[in-house]
Amino acid sequence: MKSVETPEEEFSHWYDEELHQPIQPEEYREALINEMELQTGDTYEVDGEAHQVHTVDAFSGTLVVHDPTCNNPQDARAGTWEASILDLYADWRQGKAVPAKMKVVSDA
Repeated sequence: MKSVETPEEEFSHWYDEELHQPIQPEEYREALINEMELQTGDTYEVDGEAHQVHTVDAFSGTLVVHDPTCNNPQDARAGTWEASILDLYADWRQGKAVPAKMKVVSDA
């Protein structure tokens, strides 16, 4: 996921000028994914919480994500959950979702 250069509060619906009709929902979501340069394995941070992308599904409009800082299966943060591509895009445009910067901490 690339960093946002100029956050904006709103984003407008895209329209196919050649066909004079709205872009199909999955194509629209695919365009949002491409604009963010979002890929499987990317890690982003929202409100201080890291989320790593497992899968991206433009057809359903969802991402499957998990917390990359959790490695204990009994931890409450363990597991995966779905997130909306449109919600992530809106947060990304507003500068709320940013690429996570991970660091390794050793107890040694």
